[in-house]
Amino acid sequence: MTDGNGAARSAAPRRMMGMLTGIAALTLLLSGGVAACETPLSQWQLTHYTSEDGLPLDTVYASAQDDAGFLWIGSEDGLARFNGRTFERVGFSAAIDYASEHVEALLPDGDRHLLVATSAGGIARVRTTTPFRPEPVLRGSFRVYDMAAMDDGRILAATHGSGVLIVDTDTGAFSEPLAGRAGSSVYSIAPRSAGGWWVGYGGQGVQWFDGTRFHDLPGSEVLGRLHVNTVIETDDEVLWIGARTGLYRAESGRIEQYDEQAGLPEDAFVQSLMIDRSSRLWVGLDNGGVARHCAGRFDYLVGTGGLAQARINHLAEDAEGNVWVSTGGSGLIQMRQGLARPLTEKQGLPDFPVLPIVQGADGAMWFGTFGGGVARRMNGRVETLSVAEGLVSDQVLSLWPDGERVWVGTRGGLSVIEDGRVSRNWTEADGLPHPTVGSMVMEGERLWLGTVEGLAEMTEQGFRRWQPEGGFGGYIVGLLVDRDGTLWIASDGGGVFMRRGEEIVRAPFDDQLPSRTVTSLYESHSGLLWATTATGLLCWDGTRATVIRPQQGLPDSRFFSATEDHLGGFWLSSNRGVFRLPTDTMETLAPEQIMNGEIVRIGRSDGMPRSETNGGFQPAVWRDDRGRLWYPTTGGAAMIDPEAVSARQAPPAPAMLRVISDSGLVDASGPVSLPPWPKLLELTFASPTYQRAEQLQYQYRLVNYDDDWMTNRSGSTIYRQLPAGDFRFEVRARRPAGPYSEATGLDLSVARHPLYNPWLWGAGAVFLVAGGLLILLGIHRRREQRRAQVLQAQKMESIGMLAGGLAHDFNNILTAIMHATETIEHSLPADSPLQRDTGRILDSAERAAGLTRQLLTFARRQPVQPRWIDLRAEIASMRDFIDRLLPARIRITWKLDDCGRCFIDPVQLQQVLINLIVNAREAIADEGTIQVRLEPVDGGLDDYGDKLHDKRQLDLDPPASGMASLSVRDDGQGMDPRLKTRVFEPFFTTRRESGGSGLGLAVSYSIIHQAGGVIDFESIQGQGTRFVIRLPVDLDHPDLGEACAGHQ
Repeated sequence: MTDGNGAARSAAPRRMMGMLTGIAALTLLLSGGVAACETPLSQWQLTHYTSEDGLPLDTVYASAQDDAGFLWIGSEDGLARFNGRTFERVGFSAAIDYASEHVEALLPDGDRHLLVATSAGGIARVRTTTPFRPEPVLRGSFRVYDMAAMDDGRILAATHGSGVLIVDTDTGAFSEPLAGRAGSSVYSIAPRSAGGWWVGYGGQGVQWFDGTRFHDLPGSEVLGRLHVNTVIETDDEVLWIGARTGLYRAESGRIEQYDEQAGLPEDAFVQSLMIDRSSRLWVGLDNGGVARHCAGRFDYLVGTGGLAQARINHLAEDAEGNVWVSTGGSGLIQMRQGLARPLTEKQGLPDFPVLPIVQGADGAMWFGTFGGGVARRMNGRVETLSVAEGLVSDQVLSLWPDGERVWVGTRGGLSVIEDGRVSRNWTEADGLPHPTVGSMVMEGERLWLGTVEGLAEMTEQGFRRWQPEGGFGGYIVGLLVDRDGTLWIASDGGGVFMRRGEEIVRAPFDDQLPSRTVTSLYESHSGLLWATTATGLLCWDGTRATVIRPQQGLPDSRFFSATEDHLGGFWLSSNRGVFRLPTDTMETLAPEQIMNGEIVRIGRSDGMPRSETNGGFQPAVWRDDRGRLWYPTTGGAAMIDPEAVSARQAPPAPAMLRVISDSGLVDASGPVSLPPWPKLLELTFASPTYQRAEQLQYQYRLVNYDDDWMTNRSGSTIYRQLPAGDFRFEVRARRPAGPYSEATGLDLSVARHPLYNPWLWGAGAVFLVAGGLLILLGIHRRREQRRAQVLQAQKMESIGMLAGGLAHDFNNILTAIMHATETIEHSLPADSPLQRDTGRILDSAERAAGLTRQLLTFARRQPVQPRWIDLRAEIASMRDFIDRLLPARIRITWKLDDCGRCFIDPVQLQQVLINLIVNAREAIADEGTIQVRLEPVDGGLDDYGDKLHDKRQLDLDPPASGMASLSVRDDGQGMDPRLKTRVFEPFFTTRRESGGSGLGLAVSYSIIHQAGGVIDFESIQGQGTRFVIRLPVDLDHPDLGEACAGHQ
């Protein structure tokens, strides 16, 4: 370290010292981390959040936790609130004098408010509950780097070029302190334990401010030259100063610099500092990485989770102990200690799977690895013993502590370690039944060994072999001596045995085992014997066996170990991780009963190096002298503290994110009052936890409305049409199978409608009577309207008869005209100019004849003249005539496919199409489009043959062989449900004032049904109407069949 006087050092010795320190730090890191830091940073879990996850921008400058527990993040392009699952952006540009929402610092202001310091727009304040309601606090083009609260409600603002400002957050008034380094840029302000605040300047060192005056520190000749980025004071009144040139410690007038010798990287550029709940100092570096101060040294983490890619702008710790790292370009990083603490090659273990784990008498943990020998870990340091150090084999299968000794079972024999070294080995040559020793246990002075070939007892004379009648049926994977001195033997494939006197016999419950493949044995605190197998568990109480199968709710089928903690937890390990279940549930579970206890799963996401634990070797779990559980995995070892697991099970009580009613966003900071008969009430809530938040399950209820708790995972619910009254919305949360948190409540009241006033009942009765009279009057009017409709129908029938007679006589006249004209036409030379006039006469007469036929059809006196016609050609011939029916504001589009021939009267087909076009025209109020489509129908007669109204179409020569669809669509006003039921009703029209008779669709319906087809429609009010006609057609016509078939 460097003292405050800046004693000179030569460059060469300094470089040499740096190299030695770096080697020492690396050796210390590889040997298990930093002493006095329970969990090295390398064992912390990192979660990376970027703009792809919802951050406004990946450059983050600050984070802070509000009173409800939600995390606020300030970035270079906005502010966001994080609830553990989603980021919600909160705009505040309306409250500042600058369009950019570049956030520099955040400060919770109490009473559910947050102060937001910006890069060019002063300070804004937002509520931490919806609605956020941003408002200005400090107006002007100030760049504010940091803020600190004063005792009188005002704040200190560290600014660029304007020094320290005292700001009244209520009025927005501000004043610069009377003294200090005027015109300076202040980067950091921090509370001073003896009163006042520490002030860090850019390029001008550190002072402290008492509220009126500024004071220099002893050693200011050194500090005065520093470019200070951040300052902070610990509980022991030590001031830490983060500067561009490194980290400095000031205490009692002495100033020391920390550099690479203390574990920091060379040329450390300190950007941020933080004191955690354990009073440890955290350092964020501009050139990447995070360091934590432990016992005089720094535990430095870099190169993981984005820490090496960008500078560390800010560090903050939340109420759960998570550390949030704000980076310049790599987003937001969450650092947390998982429920499991991993020990892998990064902490010095050999890079091989761990099988057995035990604790020695001196407190050291021993790890047997499959290929790397045995490792001993003590005080964070790891030592390895392998074949090179005398171990009989590097493939360690079992361990057992014996006072100051540790027995090691391997694939090559047995070793014993004393005083940190291998003192002796035994192999088959020494009498071992087999060199593979997979389990062992001490019974007093006896050492029992489980091998592939059977059971062996180690005596002073050598090894004594034990075998049951018929053999063990597999290699021995577990040995247990219970509190009564009985030796139990578990066999992989042969079941469970016990020693009775001088013989080995089968266990009394052996025939009840769920599987012959037994993996471990365990005796519980209450004296119960547990056997884990490949297909479930067995519990033996001395007289009765209880089998627990996966179907009863076990989290897996094959388990490798069982044990208990001191908090009532029963622990099982498997290939899916480690599970904690309630001991009382496990011990009282009846056969075939489904367990309903709380199950906690711990896997890789909780810090385990691998979810797959190892078993079939002994011991597969070890409970140390502090009650912690150690598990071997395929990727190292994992330590689980049951107390930490128990403490983290209940998440924080949920808080309301937002409340939305008919009128919009509602203030959820207090009781909510709603008007009568609210159509909608949406409540969104979240538990502000940042550990496994995605697994949370919520229960909610509306007291005085819901009968019971309702469950969901979305964090949102909707109520509709709530009655008048007073309610209380309550919500609670839990992790999977864990306990529920405390319930959060929100009082709601729905106002009673004025109609419930008794004084209005009299007036209501009067209105009721008057309403009844009006109803009767309406009924009378309806009857009169129906009578008028009947008279109109009779009138129309008379008009039809008259029109029919006139049309018949007029048709006779037209016939004479047409015959005479044809005679004249034949008598004239072909090149006569009168030929054109005769053609015009004949065309006009034909159109007049068509009109008479329509009149006769209307009057039901025109005989139908159906014939085979080309549908496409017939409809195409009407395009010019129909185009003249439409005004310029309406556009019509045509799509006509070849669909064969149809047996129908062409004049009637024209009449139907014109009716539909006219109806579409009248439905379009302003500009619009009409679409006419003719296309074949997939499925044809197979799907629609049963719906034809005239089955004779199927007996024609040639018979109908397919179906064609003719549709007319408009984008007009559409029809409401009442109109839909009366579309084809004769004389019903909505265009009475424009002369509509109400017969168009009725006649069209009759014509299409007479032609053997089907007419239908669909209409959406406000979007338009589509009429569809389906007609039987002949697809096999030699000229048209091929074209039509192409559209099937």
